[in-house]
Amino acid sequence: MPGLLDLPVEILCYIPSYLTDIKDLTNASSTCRLLHAVFTENTHPKTILRLAAASGPTLFSPHPQLLVTATARELALWAATSPSRTRALRQAFKGGLEGLYSLCLEHCSLTLPAIRQLHLDHATILTPLQRIVNKISNSKPFTTFEYGRLPSIRDIIDGRYQLQLTCRPAESGRTVYQLVIYGELFFPTLESCLAPPMQATPRFDYTTRFEYIKHCIPNWSQPSPSGYQTQQQEEQPPFYTAPSAPPRVRTNRDLVTLNFVVGSERWRQMWEPVFLQGGVGGVELLFHESLWRSAVQTMGLESMRLIPVENAGRRPLSEAAWRRLMQLRQMVAGVRSRPEGHERFAIPDLESDLLGCCGRGPEADEILLALSQLS
Repeated sequence: MPGLLDLPVEILCYIPSYLTDIKDLTNASSTCRLLHAVFTENTHPKTILRLAAASGPTLFSPHPQLLVTATARELALWAATSPSRTRALRQAFKGGLEGLYSLCLEHCSLTLPAIRQLHLDHATILTPLQRIVNKISNSKPFTTFEYGRLPSIRDIIDGRYQLQLTCRPAESGRTVYQLVIYGELFFPTLESCLAPPMQATPRFDYTTRFEYIKHCIPNWSQPSPSGYQTQQQEEQPPFYTAPSAPPRVRTNRDLVTLNFVVGSERWRQMWEPVFLQGGVGGVELLFHESLWRSAVQTMGLESMRLIPVENAGRRPLSEAAWRRLMQLRQMVAGVRSRPEGHERFAIPDLESDLLGCCGRGPEADEILLALSQLS
């Protein structure tokens, strides 16, 4: 009597479309060599992403950050090709991370090798980085001054004194994914800005980056139906509250936490081994060095694979990573003049973008008040 394996390969390829989640696909492909070959080689990447999304809370935690991390680069390349797609991306930003996740499911795809690499990065890179970021964001104040002297604002700016920022572990855990997603979304824009004019590809302007920070990195926030905190700009202004407005309950401080971590001295020290192995120096102008350092930290998951994690010491760069850094350095060296005016905002730089978004509002007022009390 004919069985399942007697069906033509063309028909077997349709089976994954009727499965429930990614676990069903892996279980079915492990039953025999024929199904393994058919499912691994012929399953459409969009089908794999749909099955992965169905398994999201169980196998792809934290959800939806992990799947957005895996698909954000493809979404950015898709959205930059036309103004209408860019508008669709900005509209998705207004729904917070969930809105971005929905757009990823609609237009992106995923492969089985990419899923394996994603889980490897989550276990060996992203999880240790979450512990490091948690230590940075909850570090105690330190000072190098003599006993009895209070630091001034200049001392804090110069890095000789660091304020304490206390946050919940959930906030510091999300910070790592916010860093990675920013790089995955906007590193293609950075490459386009550094490329020669004849080789430039479609890119986002700086307002698109600000929209991502404003809506997808919660500050003033509201609970969404799935429990994840998202911003509603029209109903809940994230950066400014009028004096006559009713009091609001502060639930998340992700924007302040991310700004604190990126600007901390310990975060900069973590990158020094990468810069040293990548060859600091050898550029014509000082702004080239600053631009190259910023570009290295904006590559998304590629960047996170470079920095040493806990108990790993100083890891030597692989040959592929070293070639990648040298390619990036050559692109930076091709920029002959310092961007001026609005052009200086065209190149993605997370620290500058965060300062632009944190420069107004109640959180900035709190920081300024703390500084004034110390001076």
